[in-house]
Amino acid sequence: MKRSGVFYIGAAALILVGLVLMATSGLMTSSQTEEITLPLGEYQSFKTPILLTGRVDGSFEAAPGYEIDVMVFGQSEYDNFVSTGLATPITEISAGNGTFSASASTFSRLYVVFENLGHQEASVTIQFNVTGITLNVFAVFVAMVVAGVVIILYGAKRGREPEPAARELAAEPSEAPRP
Repeated sequence: MKRSGVFYIGAAALILVGLVLMATSGLMTSSQTEEITLPLGEYQSFKTPILLTGRVDGSFEAAPGYEIDVMVFGQSEYDNFVSTGLATPITEISAGNGTFSASASTFSRLYVVFENLGHQEASVTIQFNVTGITLNVFAVFVAMVVAGVVIILYGAKRGREPEPAARELAAEPSEAPRP
C-alpha cells in the first residue's frame, strides 16, 4: 500500500473516532451523595463542569424538623447571590426534603446551593446527578475531527503538486588514460 493510502486511512480513522466519541462519550453523567452540616444562616454550594448542554437533578433530606432552601443558579445569578445575597434562581425549593431539577443553558455552569435559614444547625443528606456534554471533553473530540480533516486536505494538496522531474543521469564517456 502506498504511503498516501495509509495517510488517508489514518486521517479518516481520526475523524471517525472523533465523531463516534463526540456522539457517545461526550455525554457525561456524574453523581454525588453527601451528608453536609449547615450552620444557621450559612450555605454550601456545588458547581458543575462547564456544560455545552445538560441538566442537574437531585434530592435532599434534612433531619426531622428542619427546613432548608435548595436553589440552582446559572453563573451570573450565582455571582449575584454570593455578592448580594439576592438572586433569582433557575429553580428553588424550601422544605425538609424534596427533589429539584434544572437545565443548563449553552456553555454554562450550574451551581446547586443548599442554605439553612432555620433556627439552628441542620444536617442534610444530598444527592444529585449532572448529565450533559462537558466543554473540555467535547473540545478534544472536535479537535480530533478537525485534525483529521486538516490531514486529509494537506494530503490532497500535496497529491496535486507535480513530482519533481527525475533527472536522467547522462552517461559521460570515461576518459581512459592514454599510454
